[in-house]
Amino acid sequence: MTHLKFLRKRTGLTLEILSELTGISVSYLSRLESGSRRLNTDLIRRLSGAFNCDPAELLVDKIHEESALLPAEIRLRRSEMFGQRHDGSANRASEVFCDLPVYVLQQGSQEGRVELKMDTAIEMRHRPAELAGKREAFALKAGTHFRPYYSDSSLLWLNPSPQVAPEATVLIVTEAGEALLKKIWSVTPTSLQVCSIEHFEALKGGKSEPDSKIVSLSKEDALIELDRSALHAVYRVVGSIDLSAF
Repeated sequence: MTHLKFLRKRTGLTLEILSELTGISVSYLSRLESGSRRLNTDLIRRLSGAFNCDPAELLVDKIHEESALLPAEIRLRRSEMFGQRHDGSANRASEVFCDLPVYVLQQGSQEGRVELKMDTAIEMRHRPAELAGKREAFALKAGTHFRPYYSDSSLLWLNPSPQVAPEATVLIVTEAGEALLKKIWSVTPTSLQVCSIEHFEALKGGKSEPDSKIVSLSKEDALIELDRSALHAVYRVVGSIDLSAF
């Protein structure tokens, strides 16, 4: 048993749950554990956060016997991970490992407008490494609202970001409550220039279909300027996961 697999089993995680925590696919995690793929800085950061260990511990080159893991230890860690005591009641550990609220979008009062509903979380999920320590972060179910860039089963990871940079993907909530998924084109102290993801790729010189209406789209037509003082919130999309893969 490789050291990476040992750390996963010691923490009581399945490959599927580790994938959800880190955003790394199950197949790639398997290759990392077998040694056919190597760790890089980003992977080390994600995995050390999931294992709650020092990043240096991931670089240990060591083979473990299965007997190095005591069954009782694994059961205890797994029950703590999912917030259960032996009597089936909730455990405080659930607040640590399942502390990321998940919200949804709802149809607004005006046709074609969607609003972010944040009065009550529909569920709590494991916090991915990208949101470690970011207590105001949350997840959002995309549903049908962000096609084709995110599937109906996608879960977006969002973090409040008063300071955003060009090219960031953001969810903007206006004072009227409307939720807009946009790409940042430019930023000033008082305004944001934004556009749709499709328009952004076209303006940056990305490929467009020959019959696309945005092939010759000008910046004046594509860009929208928003007064920052008139915005309720800006959330940066720091990652996503397709729940249909689990």
